[in-house]
Amino acid sequence: MLLKPSGLNHSEKTTTFNQLDKQDMKSSADVLKMAITAVYQAFPNLSYRPRPDDVKLLAAYMKSQSNDYPGFLDTLLEVENGHIELALTKYHSINKTNNSKKTKASPALDRCNVSF
Repeated sequence: MLLKPSGLNHSEKTTTFNQLDKQDMKSSADVLKMAITAVYQAFPNLSYRPRPDDVKLLAAYMKSQSNDYPGFLDTLLEVENGHIELALTKYHSINKTNNSKKTKASPALDRCNVSF
C-alpha cells in the first residue's frame, strides 16, 4: 500500500512515515510474539531451543493440521529468520525470568543441609 500524504512538507512526511514504520514494527513484533507463543503451546515438550527454521517448520505443521489456524502463523512463515531469532531470544529471556521466579527455593530450605 502506497501512502501519499498530501499537503505536508518534507519533515512532516518523514515524521508521518517514521511513525507508521514504528507502529508496523511494534505490531510485527507483537504478531511474532503471539506466533512463537502459539508454537510453544502446541509443542510444550520441545527438548531443545528451536532455531528460526525449526519454528517455521512447526508453524507449517500446525497450519497443515487445521484449516482454522491462526493468521499470525502466516506472518511467522513470511518473516526473515533474523527477526524470528530476535523474537525467540526475547521469548526465552522473558520465560527464563518468569520460570526462575516460580522455582525459587524456599528460605526454609536454605537453612537445611541437604546432600545427595
